[in-house]
Amino acid sequence: MSTKVVVTVVGAAALVTVGVLLWRHSAKAVHAGRPAPASGLGDVNGDGWVDQTDIDMIKEAYLTEITLTDDEFARADCNQNGKIDVGDYLLAKRYMLGEIDL
Repeated sequence: MSTKVVVTVVGAAALVTVGVLLWRHSAKAVHAGRPAPASGLGDVNGDGWVDQTDIDMIKEAYLTEITLTDDEFARADCNQNGKIDVGDYLLAKRYMLGEIDL
C-alpha cells in the first residue's frame, strides 16, 4: 500500500500536526490491561478487560468515594467475602499484571 501526502504549509507547527495525524492513522490500539476471566471478577465496569479503570473503581469503592451497582459490586469482590476491601484491590491489580489468575 502506498500513501502519497502532499502538503504545502508554512511553519513547523503545521509539520508537527501532519506528523501526528499520520502517526494516529498508522498506530494500532494497544490495551493496557488483561482480558477478564470467565468469572468476570475484577472487570468492574464490564468492558471485558481488567485494567486500571477497574482497579481505580475498586479503590474508590473501598474508600467509599463511589457507590457500585450490584453487578459492579459482584465483579469487584474478587476475594468473594461480601465486601469491597484492600484484598480485592490487590487481587485485581495482581491479575491485571499477570501475576495470578482469578
